[in-house]
Amino acid sequence: MSAGPPLPVDLWDSLSREARALIRTRQAEAAELRAKVRSLRQQVHDLQERLNQNSTNSTRPPSTDLSTVKRRPPREGGQLLGRQLGHGGFQFVQAYDHLRCNEVIIAVPSA
Repeated sequence: MSAGPPLPVDLWDSLSREARALIRTRQAEAAELRAKVRSLRQQVHDLQERLNQNSTNSTRPPSTDLSTVKRRPPREGGQLLGRQLGHGGFQFVQAYDHLRCNEVIIAVPSA
């Protein structure tokens, strides 16, 4: 706030003491509100920066990303990841026939 009157001197001098006090009070309130607006704008800016962070532009883990995950485009040529088409795969084969097993021998090594 400047040291001089906020209005031209001749107009300022024509005002009553109460009117001048009211103008000074309003000026102080306006200065406080401007400072508050600057503070809130900075807070909004900081929060927007935090909101725009994800695992690709910060040290956050991918599990903290929002559900809007950027997916890679599909591979050219329609190739799928994983096994080749037509491969039969493997099946587990038991070493013994459990239907013809008569006894189970538990072998424990001696100490």
